[in-house]
Amino acid sequence: MSNLALHILYGLLNSVEWVACERAFYEGGPPLTLENRLSLKNFDVLFFTLQYEMDLPYVLSMLMESGIPVYANDRRAEHPLIIGGGPLIVQNPTPFMEFFDALFIGEVEEIALKLLEALLLVKRRSRDLTPLLDVEGMLLPRVNEGRVNRVYVKDLDKAFYPSMQVIPLSEEPVFGKAFLLESGRGCGWGCRFCMAGYTYRPPRFRSLRKVEEILEEGQVDKLYDKVAVISLAAADHPGFKDILAALRDRGLNYSVPSLRLEKVDAELIELLKEGGQRTFTVAPEVAGEELSRRINKNISPEDVLALASEAYRKGFKNIKLYFMIGLPGEKDEDVIAISQLLENVLKEGFSSVRVTITPFVPKPQTPLQWFPQEPLRSLRRKIRLVLRHVKHKERVLIKIYNPKRALIEAVIARGDSRLSKALLRVAASKDFGLASWRKALKSVLADPESEANKQLPLDSKQPWEVINVGVSKGFLRSEYEKYLRGEETPPCYVRCCSCGVCC
Repeated sequence: MSNLALHILYGLLNSVEWVACERAFYEGGPPLTLENRLSLKNFDVLFFTLQYEMDLPYVLSMLMESGIPVYANDRRAEHPLIIGGGPLIVQNPTPFMEFFDALFIGEVEEIALKLLEALLLVKRRSRDLTPLLDVEGMLLPRVNEGRVNRVYVKDLDKAFYPSMQVIPLSEEPVFGKAFLLESGRGCGWGCRFCMAGYTYRPPRFRSLRKVEEILEEGQVDKLYDKVAVISLAAADHPGFKDILAALRDRGLNYSVPSLRLEKVDAELIELLKEGGQRTFTVAPEVAGEELSRRINKNISPEDVLALASEAYRKGFKNIKLYFMIGLPGEKDEDVIAISQLLENVLKEGFSSVRVTITPFVPKPQTPLQWFPQEPLRSLRRKIRLVLRHVKHKERVLIKIYNPKRALIEAVIARGDSRLSKALLRVAASKDFGLASWRKALKSVLADPESEANKQLPLDSKQPWEVINVGVSKGFLRSEYEKYLRGEETPPCYVRCCSCGVCC
């Protein structure tokens, strides 16, 4: 419910006079809408926005519990149309195609009305979806030929934005009772592991004028406890400090996501402190300079320490850091360097250093899509290596993302249509635990781990190439080769990186 895309869809669809949109979530039984407690089978269309690799079985379970066939080919005139979208679909829709009547690729704001009007023309009795072919970004699994281009909003100032947001009162949302303020979309830094950095290009920003207009319309000063600033690269906004100052001057507390080190200075740290943020968050990802250059971050441990020192001087007592392990070419010294960096950050005086360490997952639509994931045995050894070299375990609080879960994500991320039966098996079992997932994957793949650990040929066609996100395969391949050579690419803010989107 805290997902910004959901707020945008809910507000945008209900802004159309002849549309009624209600929300439903997976709750482990027959799903009913929050607004009027209606069954999903009572609606004309169901939109699902999918964020992560392991989301799909929850969708299938909701359909089954509602008496709606899970396979698109089995639905008849009386059944709703099922349309999927979101980052998971843009990444690689192939494992999920059999379950959806249509898939939307990209950002919906600019074409929403055209999509709704096309839905009016769909012949439900014959399930004739051809009117949807006139809508840019629509993928019809049983009709489309050729690649489908991703749609994206060109001007955020002109795009619909939900100035009135629905905040639950009975439960605490992810960001607390916060107003979600999207200051920008997309990122131009080109970190080679990051799917969002490539599928949300080009970087775009809302003007300070538009931000203030949204705050006024939403009566944010009166109705919300704080503002959560949402952006892939918040500090890249040319007026980011002005936005934070405007929030501060309104008497609002605010929080921001992790920030790019190059964009943080003493003034920005002071603004974060004035906004009531208690923990300073940064994502170095790695602690070795060579590996940092390979992933196109190019951040040194000294850079992290300098920033941590400044944050502590400005009054932050807690700091949070994000790292990855298992990147291609990673050495043991790179892993041990994480522990050493954590200890050095703690020496700056922080009460605690909170750390999340996540195994690398090769993501489609990125330069690292061809690389294998590291085997579980190796990942577990590296996790032990990190923990063994951290001395102050009572103050360096490390959270490890389960490598078994990361393996499943890697299999799904680069998967094909074979996975549909496994996804359905998980949903039918009503057991979404890792053991159930492993059993389901083994029913369709001889060895799921070998699928995750497989190097993909550079010249082979991959399942996700039905999508054109706007970044050419040639550009991704050149970035892959730069990773191997340890060369960086300047961000597209500096000069054209030849990906094709920003041009």
